[in-house]
Amino acid sequence: MFIIAILLTIFLRETINTEKTDFVMDTIMTIKAKGLASKNATEKAFDRTREIEARMTAHNIHSDISTGMLHSDTKSVIERGLYFSEKSGGLFDISIKPLVDLWDIQSANPKVPNSVDIKKAMSLVDYKKVKIEGYKIILPQGMSIDLGAIAKGYAADEATQVLRDNGIKDAIVDIGGDVVVIGNKKIGIQNPLGVATGEYMGIIEATDCAVVTSGSYERNFVQDGKQYHHILNPFTGYPSDNGLISATIIGKNSMDADAMATIVFMMGENGLEFAKKMGVQAMTIDKNNIVHTTGDFSLVITDDKFKLEEK
Repeated sequence: MFIIAILLTIFLRETINTEKTDFVMDTIMTIKAKGLASKNATEKAFDRTREIEARMTAHNIHSDISTGMLHSDTKSVIERGLYFSEKSGGLFDISIKPLVDLWDIQSANPKVPNSVDIKKAMSLVDYKKVKIEGYKIILPQGMSIDLGAIAKGYAADEATQVLRDNGIKDAIVDIGGDVVVIGNKKIGIQNPLGVATGEYMGIIEATDCAVVTSGSYERNFVQDGKQYHHILNPFTGYPSDNGLISATIIGKNSMDADAMATIVFMMGENGLEFAKKMGVQAMTIDKNNIVHTTGDFSLVITDDKFKLEEK
């Protein structure tokens, strides 16, 4: 009976699967986990993500971002955001919220702001003026921060850690394209030419790491025949226009990969060299549908509209 019980436990551990999808952090979050504790662990992971969202959202007057009083979670993410702001020479800037608010790309009827308003908003973007004193953030009048380009990554890491802490050894956490895997998985890379979320142009094999993709396809609108997307360049005040349509980072954690995907995308043809310098693997797709890579990872292109760069 004892041997049977052990075999039954092993069987259940290998066959019990939990999958849950919900709207969290202003996007779709999905967890797929395997194991005896997967259902309970998944619920705890969602609870942890909602906790992070409540602290870091820029759209709630009671959040840390709004009150200026920081929980250790938020402080850690802001400090990491400032690190990447400096490493990117200000191309990645967590104080970009005035520009984000001005463009308001997620509204029902977004439009290109006038140049005067853009210049005014740009004058309020400068990560070097963001100060942290203890657990309080100090900002000049009119400045505000937006952690949208890094907080999802942190939440994905924390949700994954909750799963690990509850004994899960096989799982995928996906928060709006910020993917963290436990074990070995094949991850589809979003097709930037696709018409729906979930369409992929290639598959990456990933083991115990994060895979994060950013691109012009995510949130955008068209005005006078030109597309405008949500990744704003703080030096121009307009969406980044650098010859790329997407950038993917394969890294040890999702928080760093989240920030790096944005930076590499905005850097254009110089992005892969920056990724290499920062010690992460990366893939970019340019406007000619040519795929460029750095690092040693397994990529299978599944859509013949895309071609791998000849080196």
